[in-house]
Amino acid sequence: MISIAICDDEIEMINQITTIIDTYMKEKNYQYHIDEFISGEDILKKQNKLSDYDLIFLDVEMPGISGLEVASRIRERYAPKVALAYISAYIKYATEPYKVKALRYILKENKMLKRAIYECIDAYITESTYAEYRYHKKLKYEEKDFAVGNIVYIESRLHDLIFFVLENGEIKEYPATGRLDDEEKELKKFRFIRVHKSFLVNFSYIRDVSRMGAELKINKTINIAQPRYNEVRKEFLLYKGEM
Repeated sequence: MISIAICDDEIEMINQITTIIDTYMKEKNYQYHIDEFISGEDILKKQNKLSDYDLIFLDVEMPGISGLEVASRIRERYAPKVALAYISAYIKYATEPYKVKALRYILKENKMLKRAIYECIDAYITESTYAEYRYHKKLKYEEKDFAVGNIVYIESRLHDLIFFVLENGEIKEYPATGRLDDEEKELKKFRFIRVHKSFLVNFSYIRDVSRMGAELKINKTINIAQPRYNEVRKEFLLYKGEM
């Protein structure tokens, strides 16, 4: 899943950029998530959780903390490797991206905005390591490379594992052999969490965590083992940047 943040003090511009990104992602059939922020102060509240984003679009001129300062703090303190893209109504800041190795400098011109954002995301997909996150697995009846971002969760059933993978808008099941403990070790770095002895879940697909279970964005709820609940809840809130 590609995680994107948009920071701009103009709500209309945020909505316009979000609509363009929505269209792009649906055309490419990528799984994605977008968070919106209306000021530099707002986005910087995420602090170390800014590293959860793959790509951040920043308005250059904002009241209070400017996009230039936000980019500098992100690079120096919170997320040195995140992809950044500046957005501005003015050409005069066009040399600023070089200071923080920003991916693009995009002008807020209606006729060119869509094309510029498309090119920016294309560049990110091409240049980033996101495209390299492939998980090779010997399944029960075949071998397959999964895009890690498309693995929703893995279930342990008796002596088998079932991979639940989002492909072309549908959840497909792939049976495999092995131990969930081993999958947990391999996938933990990609923000997967063990919510139950039988379930390993991709944080990107969790909508909410409660005593009722982990509510997924695919309209399914997975049980959370009671001894694990407090830890799962804590990790989820940290992931969402709410603690």
